[in-house]
Amino acid sequence: MGEINETEFGIDKDISKEEFQNSIESKIERMGNLIDEEVARELIEYEQNGTSQLLIKDIKLCKDEDVRFIGKITSIGEIHEFDREGEKEKGQVVNIKLADESGSIRGAFWDDYAKAVLEELEVGQVLRVQGKLKRDGENVEINIARSLVDPDLEIKVDEEKEYKINNLSSGVTNVRVVGKVLSVESERIFKRKDGTEGKVSSLTMSDETGRIRIVLWDRQTEIISSVKSGDSIEITKGYIRERDSQIELHIGKGGAIKIMQNAVEININFAKINTLEIGQIVDVSGTAIVADPKRIFDRKDGTKGQLKNVRIRDDTGEIRVTLWGEKADIEIRPGDQLLCTDIMVKEGWQEDLEISTNWKTSVSVMEGSEE
Repeated sequence: MGEINETEFGIDKDISKEEFQNSIESKIERMGNLIDEEVARELIEYEQNGTSQLLIKDIKLCKDEDVRFIGKITSIGEIHEFDREGEKEKGQVVNIKLADESGSIRGAFWDDYAKAVLEELEVGQVLRVQGKLKRDGENVEINIARSLVDPDLEIKVDEEKEYKINNLSSGVTNVRVVGKVLSVESERIFKRKDGTEGKVSSLTMSDETGRIRIVLWDRQTEIISSVKSGDSIEITKGYIRERDSQIELHIGKGGAIKIMQNAVEININFAKINTLEIGQIVDVSGTAIVADPKRIFDRKDGTKGQLKNVRIRDDTGEIRVTLWGEKADIEIRPGDQLLCTDIMVKEGWQEDLEISTNWKTSVSVMEGSEE
């Protein structure tokens, strides 16, 4: 790999692995055999770098930008290309997930390093890392400058597997997946059978292979306030459940949703309004030309329901969109662009067609896009 090898890792001068091992043995002897090999290794590295080895859980608290730690590779992402401002050549990045017994963290390899990662690193390897700490609010990640695979160390953590959405199936656990947020559902409070209150919210995410609903429970619903449509996100430690023959992604204990700096590209094929037929489930995009107020109504069982009607148009025609339940709370004004995925085409008033939301539908609003 050139940049990732055992003679360049984290020291001010190049020494071979054999020379470094001799230094460890000498250090143990000078300390009267009062320290073990691991302690000796860390002392030598500290002396040569002036930087101490950290547990992953302590990296977030570190005040120094330069950090050093050891972690097991639990997942390796794909290489992503991006445009650099003022440069013709595209940049490249590969994100990996590293973990020890105290926690996990994301690391980024850039450009030539990114290419080398895919050729030489594997999930399950233990990596000695030197890099710079990057903060984005509560989220932290490491821009990796140097790394070394250490075959002699063992870290007992589960390895995550990165999935594409179309490869997910019921019962799969320890899922890592990246994608773009299509829509976000507001938090809803409900009563459990034992009388206690619970909270639930959801969002819909897409990658280049498909889309999936992500369900958040109780304290996890706090994540929703920091996520919006269009964000690129990473889900870790997820698991798959099935509902009405459709799979959902739930966040497991210790799992998280993190906003990614590098955008995930997706391609949605929106159907033209003049091609819609009753019974289809389609993706539709259009500009709002009429947005009625939300309406509350009584159901037959005595409970309250709500809906909102919006009329949209594209370059082929117009159609009414009926937003049911929580989707009626979405604020929409004339001129906003609506992106609706997995929406049902039905027969509407006076034999006109309409499209109607259900629990699988995602609705995104791009405000004032007509202007």
